[in-house]
Amino acid sequence: MRNRMHHKNCIVLLIIILMIFAGCADKAKAEFRKGEESQKQYEYEGAVIVYDSLIGKYPDSPWVDSAKQEIEICKAILQQIDDAFEESSRLLKKGDFDEADAKIQQILTLKVSESVKIKVEQHRKDIADAKEVARRSSFDYVIKTVVGRMNKGASSKTALGDLKGTKIKWTAIPGTICMGLSGTPVAFKKGKWEFFGVPSYGLDKLKFLMFCEANEGKTVLVEGTLLSASDWPGTPLWVEVNRISRE
Repeated sequence: MRNRMHHKNCIVLLIIILMIFAGCADKAKAEFRKGEESQKQYEYEGAVIVYDSLIGKYPDSPWVDSAKQEIEICKAILQQIDDAFEESSRLLKKGDFDEADAKIQQILTLKVSESVKIKVEQHRKDIADAKEVARRSSFDYVIKTVVGRMNKGASSKTALGDLKGTKIKWTAIPGTICMGLSGTPVAFKKGKWEFFGVPSYGLDKLKFLMFCEANEGKTVLVEGTLLSASDWPGTPLWVEVNRISRE
């Protein structure tokens, strides 16, 4: 009688264990399907979280190996996205606008979520805005605009117009130090044109003039702000120089 009861208890226990195992298997399967659904929506980060949860909760489940495989797939795509954003940002910082745009558009060749597409389009807008700022601060654009306005009758006080205060970064050659003009500007030569450069309050005037004298005839990098237009023929711009260095 006792042996029969013991045998019966073992069977019940086995049934309970099998039921628990079956319940865990069903839960693990449901968790995996949840991860798959996120993956189908290209929500790779969310899918990885779900798959990781499955592995943590049900380490002995037969779904664990599949979850690990899908995690690798998701992480590979996420890495491609991160790499494209990082490289595009690096190219943007260098001023390689077209290359930056081409790199970020590579993301759109992947299967990505709407949120990632929105992020890509915002990044492309940032690139386009930066490209426009660079175009408007280029020497050729500024010279063409200011000289064109003055040729149409604008005074030197108004010719710079909306370009006043624009940040510039131009390569040029230091030339004559104009001792007789206010602020003792240096005439920097750029192509067939020149522009006057005067040091800002934050730049030591004597060091600025000595640097320009020492590098006369050599190419330097001038960083500053557009100050005003000029009536001097061939030298139509005044620039407040914030920094000057050898190229």
